[in-house]
Amino acid sequence: MRRIIALLIVGANMLGATMFWGNAGIAAADASSGAFVPLTPKFRACDFTWATNVATNGTGSGRTAISKAGSNKVVAQVQLIAAQPQAHYNVRLIQSPSPTAGCGAGDAGVTAGGFDTDGSGAGALTLQSTISSNTTGVWVFVDRPSPHSQTPIDFFTSEIITPI
Repeated sequence: MRRIIALLIVGANMLGATMFWGNAGIAAADASSGAFVPLTPKFRACDFTWATNVATNGTGSGRTAISKAGSNKVVAQVQLIAAQPQAHYNVRLIQSPSPTAGCGAGDAGVTAGGFDTDGSGAGALTLQSTISSNTTGVWVFVDRPSPHSQTPIDFFTSEIITPI
């Protein structure tokens, strides 16, 4: 009986993951047709380099759908699942190459927002931005702030810079 219950739980988890990731396309596609990009628990600097020694306490996974809207707008639909329940996450849509040294909320080439996850740790947000001159791609940084440090408790970043 325990094996049957365990198989049902595993099967339900696999079905949920399939439903979430089932529509994933090729991330290298240009954003004019839309691109699904996984969000991975990698802390990245503003130039998109991976800071390998920054650990996360978070769980969950996510993805973003990046597309162009018209000739000068980019849209990022960000989704997290199984993240920290009832928590606030900050989201930044970052244009690359960055027109400034920083990539915080309010910096040039950065559009910011936030969302709160539900009881299962799911949350979503759509950001739209005007494409700056010389921008060749965009990426997303999602983080849950720490009350005791400047380093976030939990974070996810785009696996690639999506060409636009």
